Amino acid sequence: MREVGYVHKGGVNDFQNYKYASEADAIRAIRPAMVNHGLCMIPSVENHWMDEYGNTHVNVHYRIFDEEGNFITFIGAGCGNDRNKNGVGDKGIYKALTGASKYALLKTFLMETGDDPEVPNAQEKETFKPPKEESVAPKAMSDAREAFVTMLKECCASCTTEAELTELWNGNRSELETTKKDFPEVHQDLKQFFRTKKEKIKGAA
Repeated sequence: MREVGYVHKGGVNDFQNYKYASEADAIRAIRPAMVNHGLCMIPSVENHWMDEYGNTHVNVHYRIFDEEGNFITFIGAGCGNDRNKNGVGDKGIYKALTGASKYALLKTFLMETGDDPEVPNAQEKETFKPPKEESVAPKAMSDAREAFVTMLKECCASCTTEAELTELWNGNRSELETTKKDFPEVHQDLKQFFRTKKEKIKGAA
């Protein structure tokens, strides 16, 4: 860490037009210092799997030995995708291993690259524009649905006991469930209408 503090960016993303530090850049920077101090890093794949989107994930068990056989051990994670016009290719695992190795070196020795996967770089900020949210017009109720809501409110208003309210609600439960699914705000309004009527009945009693 004292001898190597920064990794120069040698990789270029032609599609988004920006530079990044690759696994080769990390190895090129840290390997001479590791050799000088008698250190060797040995990886061993713990497990790997592919998710529903075709991304290959891998967990790698790393050991860094010194010349006396002492070592530290840790787990590194990587993810890679090899999609093409024919589907998912066979290079996902190698991309995942490359990513795991790169970050194992960078994070273990706290090496600066200027890259932060959580912060867009200048080129990404210029080229990436978040998609505009398209406004979706609210779904219109049919005449039959509007007539049902109006009828239910009128019947509710004419109820004189809590039992009548309960019977009215339960008797129209099927239609109410459909209304809840298609028009949740209308369903909530009906519930509130019934609740208010119930409180009035209680108050009158």
